[in-house]
Amino acid sequence: MALFRYQAVNGAGKTVRGQIEASDAAAAGSALRQQGLFPMRIDPVERRAGGLFGALGRRHAGTAAPEGAQGTLGGPGGREGGPGTPLNAAFRTGAVPEERRAPGREGPVSATRIARGAAAQAPAFPGADRALGAAAPFGGSGEPGTMEPGRMGPEQPVPGGAPAVRTVGGRTRSVFPGRSRDRSAGVRGVFGGVSGSPAGSEGTAKRTGAARFGLRLGEGRVKVQTLAVFCRQFATLVRAGVPAARSVEILAAQSENRTLKRTLEAVAAEVRQGTALQRAFAAHPSVFPALFIHMVGAGEFSGQLDLMLDRAALFYERERATRQKITSALMYPAVVLTIALGVSVFLLTSVIPTFAQTFAQQGVTLPLPTRITLGLSRFLTERWYLALALVAAVAGGAVVGARTAAGKEWIGRLSLGLPVFGGLNRKHAVAQFSRTFATLVRAAVPILDGLDLTKKVMGNVLYQAALTEAQEGLQAGRTMAETLGRHPRLFPPMVVQMIAVGEETGTLDDLLDKLADFYESDVQEMAARLGALLEPMMILFLAVIVGLIILSVYLPMFQMMNFVGS
Repeated sequence: MALFRYQAVNGAGKTVRGQIEASDAAAAGSALRQQGLFPMRIDPVERRAGGLFGALGRRHAGTAAPEGAQGTLGGPGGREGGPGTPLNAAFRTGAVPEERRAPGREGPVSATRIARGAAAQAPAFPGADRALGAAAPFGGSGEPGTMEPGRMGPEQPVPGGAPAVRTVGGRTRSVFPGRSRDRSAGVRGVFGGVSGSPAGSEGTAKRTGAARFGLRLGEGRVKVQTLAVFCRQFATLVRAGVPAARSVEILAAQSENRTLKRTLEAVAAEVRQGTALQRAFAAHPSVFPALFIHMVGAGEFSGQLDLMLDRAALFYERERATRQKITSALMYPAVVLTIALGVSVFLLTSVIPTFAQTFAQQGVTLPLPTRITLGLSRFLTERWYLALALVAAVAGGAVVGARTAAGKEWIGRLSLGLPVFGGLNRKHAVAQFSRTFATLVRAAVPILDGLDLTKKVMGNVLYQAALTEAQEGLQAGRTMAETLGRHPRLFPPMVVQMIAVGEETGTLDDLLDKLADFYESDVQEMAARLGALLEPMMILFLAVIVGLIILSVYLPMFQMMNFVGS
């Protein structure tokens, strides 16, 4: 039997490390998957006859341990909450065994409480409260060791550093001085498409900055419909056994979208050179959304890439259907308003000046509506450049103001406070939150990272602030339902109660999917009713605008006819 060192992701989305004995690397990967771990890297370990490293290797080998015994993350036994226990298996599947209950409370332990519990334990090394129990990724100097979530720091030697003895959890352990790190090098290094090595992180940051400032010419975010079709076709090819690089090349060859075609060709070239699929997609953040990159990473690590791509395709298809319904409902009012504006400008610049000359020749006293109409007509014909400058200034001020924090908050409150559209916007936001967060939780993305990604998807800053508060609440030991329940205008009571039940039973992803189905259906029905209601109202609005202009012109004629008749 050979000894292998591994890096894997457990059911809670945390990076764990350890050593395991197996006949070969493939057998080691199979054994890790049976323990509920998603292997990311498996390296052979040279056995040492003795010494500190040999003792550590023998002690941390993935041998079976009795249930409930104090074990390491490498073993299938482990203490409660380890990756080999039924509790972590329940985190991944959503089913919590009856025998695993939280001490001193009724009901099973939920997935959210697992993530929160690991973060709430006292850190044993500087920076552990920021790392949230996530091991540092591979890369850099030193040999990676093992780690217990929330209890131990990284056992990673630093050049020139000597091992120290530390008492952790009542046990004396030999640990090495670790480098400082944050969550971006831990859990996000697994699901965010960012390499554990510092060079990889810097490269991704540079690419993101270049795309942000327009240095990556020719790239732009593809449409939701195009992305959904791409995910569906990619999943079909992977399911058929076509290698990932070849699948990307096939999709690039048949893509009609120039941006997507060039990007997929670059991704295929990077994968051919040995780059991980997730990192290859993450190198193009201006084209592929963060949710897609996380889904690819989760599928790549779990060996279920086709399933994750199907879920991503379903997410984008549903999002497109909901947006299409809302766009269809708002399209008719927008068209009618454009027509009304065009007809009004035409009347004021072409028809009204003719009547103005007639009224000036007659020398009659004009009523107030006629004087206003003639003044507006004179301004548009003689001072048209000022009119264009005024429109440009108003539009520019609106764009600049909408980008400020106060402007975003004002727009967010306005969108939820409109008489008819406020309810539609609120339901769409709840559906978007539920569907996005459910998709990420189902892909085994950690709760805090899932909230962070969902927050970036939400377009309303009020919802972004609420989700930020939920993240802080989870880190402080509160449930997500407790925090979101403080915002009844944003999250209706039914949503909060469903989230609470999902947290308690460990079925948060299933209940969020049901919420998304309900609110998406409600949004589509409401949008259809709204469209049918707005059609006659907008026709009436157009008639009123044009009628007022014509009436203001004919009022002096009526006065002249009355004067002649008298």
